[in-house]
Amino acid sequence: MMSFARGLARLLFGGVAITLLATSQGGNAPESAFFASQRVGVVPVPALLMFLVATLVRLLLRFTPFGRHVYAVGGNPLAARFSGIRVDLTKTVVFVLSGALTALAAYIQAIQLNQSAPNDGVAYELNAIAAVVIGGTSLQGGIGGIAGSIAGSWMLGMIDNVLNLNNVPSDVQLLIKGGLIVAAVALQRLQRRT
Repeated sequence: MMSFARGLARLLFGGVAITLLATSQGGNAPESAFFASQRVGVVPVPALLMFLVATLVRLLLRFTPFGRHVYAVGGNPLAARFSGIRVDLTKTVVFVLSGALTALAAYIQAIQLNQSAPNDGVAYELNAIAAVVIGGTSLQGGIGGIAGSIAGSWMLGMIDNVLNLNNVPSDVQLLIKGGLIVAAVALQRLQRRT
C-alpha cells in the first residue's frame, strides 16, 4: 500500500513539490504559522505537541483496558482471543490511531517546510522501526513503551545528525540504521534467553 500511495502521489503531482497554505506575501497562513515557528519559552510547539501526544498515549496504554488489550494482542493474539479480547477490533483501532498520528506528523512537517512533495517521508518507516527497537520495543510484540520509543528516536536523531555532519553517504547511513536494528533485535533475543 505504501508503494501504491507513493506512486499515485508522484503520478498525480508529477514529482513536483507543492506549496501549502501560502499567503500572498509568501509565508505560512496564520492558522499554520503557530506550528511552524512558535515557541513556548525555548521549546518549539511541535516538540510540545509530541510530548502531549506521547503522554496521552502512555496514559491510554497504561491505565485503560484498551491499553492492556493492545499489549495482550501484541504478546500473543491467540491467547488474547481465548481471553475474550476482540483481537481484530483492537488491531484495527491501533492501525487507525497510527494512521491518524502519522497524518498529524506529516501535517506538521509540511507546515514547517511550507511545502509537500511526493518524495517526502521516504525511508521514514525505517527510522520509525529503528527508533522503537532501539528504545526497547520488541518486534515480537507485547513489550515496549512510549518513553523507550522517545529515547530511541532521540538517539537515532543524534546518530543521523552525526552522520550528516560528517558527510556520510546516504547509502552508508541506511546500512548503519539497518545494522542498528539487527543489533537491537539480537540483544533482545539474548535477553529473553537469559
